[in-house]
Order: sequence, then structure tokens, then C-alpha cells
Amino acid sequence: MEKTMMLPAMYNVLSQEEMTYTEGGATMTQALLAALIPPYGWYKASTEIRDYRKKNPNTWLDTGLDAFVAGCEKSVTNAIYGIGCAYNFVTLNIATSGLGLIPAAYIIFKNMEGKYVTLPDYLEAGKEKYENNVFYITDEVAQSQYINMFKEQEIDAIYLTHQIDTTFITHLEQRNPEVKFLRIDSELTDNFKETIDENEEKELTEKLSEKFKKATGVENLSVKVEKLKNADMPSMITVSEQTRRMSEMMEMYGMSNSSTGLGAEGETLVLNMNNDLVQYVLNNDESENTTTICQQLYDLARLANHPLKPEEMTAFVARSNKILSILTK
Repeated sequence: MEKTMMLPAMYNVLSQEEMTYTEGGATMTQALLAALIPPYGWYKASTEIRDYRKKNPNTWLDTGLDAFVAGCEKSVTNAIYGIGCAYNFVTLNIATSGLGLIPAAYIIFKNMEGKYVTLPDYLEAGKEKYENNVFYITDEVAQSQYINMFKEQEIDAIYLTHQIDTTFITHLEQRNPEVKFLRIDSELTDNFKETIDENEEKELTEKLSEKFKKATGVENLSVKVEKLKNADMPSMITVSEQTRRMSEMMEMYGMSNSSTGLGAEGETLVLNMNNDLVQYVLNNDESENTTTICQQLYDLARLANHPLKPEEMTAFVARSNKILSILTK
């Protein structure tokens, strides 16, 4: 006798939304509440983060974002719910307290090792080398020279590669006056240099400043002499953090540096007295190669910080070819 399976009289096919809910997803009502009512979205996000941390205490920083994306991809409802929670969580926290009332563990940054760290963890790890300073990278390629310097001295930095990050870190600094965000090319801390006598520094700076201004034709060139631990690096450019931020803000509003009068103000050419080329420039006033070396060191430092203008790049290439020709003689 053939057996057949009878469905109950009240049987009905579950909709996609109902199936999502039975699998642990969000209903459309929850999704709309999370997206349209900020306090609700903030509360649900806080709860989700707390629960995920409890379930994954050792890996939540590394896997949390992937889990969030996977949840959103399950359905449109889940996506609305997840994005609504995330948006309201971030905006409400920033609007009400900056870093002050935000649970610090919720703000994470990617560091040079590719790991995700919280701000308190970053500050704690570097309190002996860079107390209350947060170094950040905006362009991994353009700032590679500085990144290598940081790695040599075992100093960490975080990645802030989006335009909105400047506004965000300014807000964090306002809420936390003791914390200072510095791009890795903004200044040289004591970790990168040896002690130099103040009088010696002043004398060397005056001599080299005059030579480099004359060679480059840049009258307002700011020169600073240091004894860097890395003797292979002859020169580098540092840029004032506040001046650069102001310049970037002007660019966002469509104002050129020339119209604001900023120009290259805030840029400093750092010369390394532990380098043989810098020593050569210092001790060879009459050499015909001194001017060429000054120009080359200046352009190399600038290239490691930002692109040259077309005419400057043309002059740099021509000078490089000239130097190669001298080497063949």
C-alpha cells in the first residue's frame, strides 16, 4: 500500500521575510525602526556588538566586520536593519559625546600590521614611545619612506585614508585635548634622532640653510638639521600638521593655496648630519657638484612626500641624467 504524507489544513508557504526571521534575521518592522528611529538603532547596534564580543572574545575585532557584512547579505531586510543600526550608532555617538561617552572599544583602526586596534589599545602600546600621540597614514605609497622609518623604530601608526577622516579626528581631539593625531610626515620625535648640541645645531642650520636656498632658489625654504639614527637617509620633508589640515580644508571649499597665501608654508627640509652627502655639502663650498647635490636632495625629499610639478619633474629628470653621466666618466 502506497504511503502518502498529508499536509496540515493550516499549512502555508513562508514568505522570504518570514523565513529570514525564523533563521535569526530581522523583520521589516525591526529594519524600519532601526533605520528611522536613531535611539532604537543605536540600542540594537550596541546590543549586537556586546553579544558578538561575548561569543568571540579573542577574534571579534578581526571577524566582526565580515560577520556584519555576511548578515547584511542574507536579505534586503537584514541589510536595511544592519545599515540603519550602524549609521545611527556612529552618528549618535559622534553627535553626543565624541570619544567621551562612546565605549572606546567600539572605535577601531587598522594599524601597520594589518590588525584592528582600539584607540585605548594603541595609546597603551605606545605610551613609552609616543604618549598620547596617534600617528596616522593617509597614502601608503606616497608615505612609504616614513612608514619604513616607523617600522625601523618599532613605532605603530594607523590608516586614515578617507577624506572624512580629517574631520573625524579633529572632533576626537576636541573631545580629548590630551590626545593628538599626527600624520607620520608631520614631525620627527626623539625616537628617530640622536641628541645634538643646541649651539652646533644653530650653526649648522645657518650654513646649510644658506647653501640650499641659493641652490634651489627658494628664499623662504625652512631648513632644520638633525642627526637621524638612519644614516642612509640624507633628507626628508616634514609638514606642519595644522598648516596641512588648513590647506586641505581650503581645497575642500575650492580655494587654492595661492589664494590663501599658504603655499609651501609649514614644509621643513630636514637634513641628516649623519649622512655622507650632507657632510659633503657642508664641507665643500667651492665644489661644482655642491649645487647639484643640494638640488637633488631637495627634490628627492619632496618626491617622497608629494608629486612634483611638471616643470620641476622635468628639471629633476634632466639633473638625474647629468649625475649618471658624471658617474660614467
